[in-house]
Amino acid sequence: MEPFSFASSDSLKYPVTIRILNLEGDEVPLPASTLLEKPELRHIGSNQSPHSDLYVTVQVWAGSKPLTVPVQTAYKAFRSERKWNECLTLPIEYASLPVNARLAITIWDLSPTGGPEAYGHAIPFGGTTLPLFDGDNQLHKGRQKCRVHRRRKADGNDDSTTPAFVPKKRGGGGGGGGGGGGSGRARAHGEAV
Repeated sequence: MEPFSFASSDSLKYPVTIRILNLEGDEVPLPASTLLEKPELRHIGSNQSPHSDLYVTVQVWAGSKPLTVPVQTAYKAFRSERKWNECLTLPIEYASLPVNARLAITIWDLSPTGGPEAYGHAIPFGGTTLPLFDGDNQLHKGRQKCRVHRRRKADGNDDSTTPAFVPKKRGGGGGGGGGGGGSGRARAHGEAV
């Protein structure tokens, strides 16, 4: 049997840190007919290039309320893949986290025309809400592969509409599981540090 150690989170007087690794997946380009109907979509960075510049914001939520201000990644020009590999330190200690704490992670795209849920020229590329603790009230650690809900800002609510882990559909159909409605195929990778 391997030796192990543990500590309760209320004894950890260290700030919450998360490493934003990368974004993977492909997206089908918008059809020309859609771009003709909605010309403002032509100017969104991710509609112009599969490796357009994006940035990420992370905010701690609990009880469907924000506990911290958002923290964001630095600007990075992407060449062949969207890879940040950046550590973000959040303005809260592990000792202050309630058991229902979660990270609202939003990936932001740029558009000169703005749009719904826009902040200036930043519009949501996608978002995900990641619980910090698992079902056994243990802190998630290591790499987490999170579902990114396209064109939606992470909501951070306890009953989130942008969950990081989409439950697999159960059914009597034999193999495969999965898919989810309208969320695209993007996946974000990150790890708790």
